[in-house]
Amino acid sequence: MKGRPAFSILLVAPHPFFTERGTPIAVREAAMLLNEAGFKVTILTFHLGDAPGIPGVEVLRIPRIPGIKKIGIGFSPAKLVADAFLFVKLGWVLLRKKYHAVHAVEESVFLAWFWRIFFRYRLVYDMDSCMSDQIVEKWPKAHWIGKVLRRGEQFVMRRVDFILPVCPALADTCRELAPKTPLAVLHDVPPPQPESKPKDLLNLRELVGSAGPVALYVGNFEGYQGVDLLLEAMEKIDPASGLRLVLIGGGENAEGIRDRVESGCLAGRVFLPGSQPLEYLPFLLDQADILVSPRIKGVNTPMKVYAYLRSGRSILATRILSHTQVVNEDQTYLVEPTSTAIAEGLECLTNDPALRDRLGESARFLSKDRFSRERLGEQIASAYDFPLADAVDESQ
Repeated sequence: MKGRPAFSILLVAPHPFFTERGTPIAVREAAMLLNEAGFKVTILTFHLGDAPGIPGVEVLRIPRIPGIKKIGIGFSPAKLVADAFLFVKLGWVLLRKKYHAVHAVEESVFLAWFWRIFFRYRLVYDMDSCMSDQIVEKWPKAHWIGKVLRRGEQFVMRRVDFILPVCPALADTCRELAPKTPLAVLHDVPPPQPESKPKDLLNLRELVGSAGPVALYVGNFEGYQGVDLLLEAMEKIDPASGLRLVLIGGGENAEGIRDRVESGCLAGRVFLPGSQPLEYLPFLLDQADILVSPRIKGVNTPMKVYAYLRSGRSILATRILSHTQVVNEDQTYLVEPTSTAIAEGLECLTNDPALRDRLGESARFLSKDRFSRERLGEQIASAYDFPLADAVDESQ
């Protein structure tokens, strides 16, 4: 990735930044890669979140909003208010300084498109999801809102300079709505692996107190992730199998899941140690025998899948587009998104160590071949692969 020290990029991140969840992790990685390549990167984001810790990258934030101390995943009134503040702040930042490009994540592309009426810059759309599909999925009766938003997405996609969809399914949507706009699929990559093992690292074997196989799920406990389905599957598995399940993560549903585990037949077989630091993830995955992604809907590939692949452990995942656009049965034990199918898959992997080893090795090879950090850098660079002189002229 060739650096351009004179090229300045304003990266607009419409979410709490930094927080350890999918999109903010991907945004931090993109900012790091652009910065390492010699681009001058400034991040504009919400008032919430920790310092991302990227040397040389300036972080600008909207003013603190009274009463808004948390903004969750997806659409919410709090996010809408924060986006309004972000819109004003973006205009103010662009008025004070010229940027060669605005790298707009998610819905911030609408804000950046509007301000381009008054300021000249290259506009790159970092597409993490299809917003119109999300609205319809969350509120089926609001399909008319989805249709309006779809037209808005199409309007903007046809007027940006480049699109970076996060997965092949979103790339297909882009080609349908804006066939003339260039794009490159911006696959996620696993988080960097620390050089040394943390001293306070959670020991999964000690946690479960068993020598049998350990299945591990990492992520939030939102409904679309299929954690409830995974628990139903565990209820169908004979306790004598020795299989233990560890759920690492949290969210609004965490207490309900904990109550279900502790008050039923899963006590002593399913364990919830809570959230763990992101930098611990590679070492936690190394301790598991089976890694699970029971997601039941959505098209975006979960970021954890890329970490799962790199670990070289066997993976069980549901056979939905979210997974199958990235992996196949050579690297992953794919099952239908039902509790019975997940239970049968877990039992098969529990009883077949050779199959676990074969799937794990194939997964590790795929990770090195297609989902490396170097490949991600090439994908991001493609959005800025044009004569610098043209960008300088446009920004005057």
